[in-house]
Amino acid sequence: MISRARSIWGEHRKTILGVVFVIVLVVALGRWMISIPSWPVWTGFGEHNLWDVLDLLIVPIALAVVAYFFRQAERGDERRIAEQRRATDLEIAEDDRREAALQAYFDRMAELLLERKLRESKPEDEVRAVARARTSTALRRLDARRNKNLLQFLYESDLTANDDPLQILIGLDLSGANLQGAILQGANLQNVNLQGANLQEADLREANLQEASLVGADLQEANLRDANLEGARLSWAKLEGANLRKANLREANLRGAKLLWANLRGVNLEGASLLWANLQGVNLRGVNLRGTYLSGANLEGAKLQDANLQDANLQHASLQGAIVTPEQLAKAVSLEGATMPDGTKHD
Repeated sequence: MISRARSIWGEHRKTILGVVFVIVLVVALGRWMISIPSWPVWTGFGEHNLWDVLDLLIVPIALAVVAYFFRQAERGDERRIAEQRRATDLEIAEDDRREAALQAYFDRMAELLLERKLRESKPEDEVRAVARARTSTALRRLDARRNKNLLQFLYESDLTANDDPLQILIGLDLSGANLQGAILQGANLQNVNLQGANLQEADLREANLQEASLVGADLQEANLRDANLEGARLSWAKLEGANLRKANLREANLRGAKLLWANLRGVNLEGASLLWANLQGVNLRGVNLRGTYLSGANLEGAKLQDANLQDANLQHASLQGAIVTPEQLAKAVSLEGATMPDGTKHD
């Protein structure tokens, strides 16, 4: 009952307030009229017919105004219902379009595999270019669920593995694709454009993402264990809670990346750029940070025991509360302007 009343108030707040205002106005007008001891003769309202005036005018006017406001509210409800119906119809139509597009992709790929001998084709053959173009287009247009189905088809057709001679996914433009929860374990995604893609909770274990563009990609909770991300572009990527254990991030660009709660155990970050990256509280114990660019990075509370900081650039980095020894920091190429573990500023 209370929730229903709250719902009505939320939907018709303006109407209810308007009705209350009119009622208050009518009551105030009535009190004012009653307070007049006598009316001028020219008005035609003597003091004996004042209540008649109130009965004849004020109450009908109030009822008319109330009815008007409620009618407006009803029209608003009708408009909202119509808009919701249109939105639902559009959503159903879009869902049907995506399903049709997926089925069309399956049919066309089956044709390329069975009739045009895609597997026996040579690198310069047109059939390979057609297969790659259709795959790229489909993966960018479909939703997450259907993309998972598409990738499962490629996986079962042995078209995603590192040793696949067709290399169907290499260098594809998948910018903005919705690949949430996609299973891409061991897939060859070398030089793929995944800029702005949704890869939340994706399984990318042992995947080859060398030189791939993941700028601004959402990789929260993604599994990148043992993945090859050497030279990958991950600037401003969201990697909160990602599993990067034993991943190769050598010379990767992680500028402004968010790595809170990420598992970086055994990761190789040699020569990587972590400019302005957020590594607050991250466990970097024993990690290879040799020559890593950490200027302006947030390393507050980070665990850096046994981490290799040889030639690392920690200029203006925040190390407040970080677990690291003076001997480790002495190996850094620069600590200029850095906030030290004790909170002091380094000259």
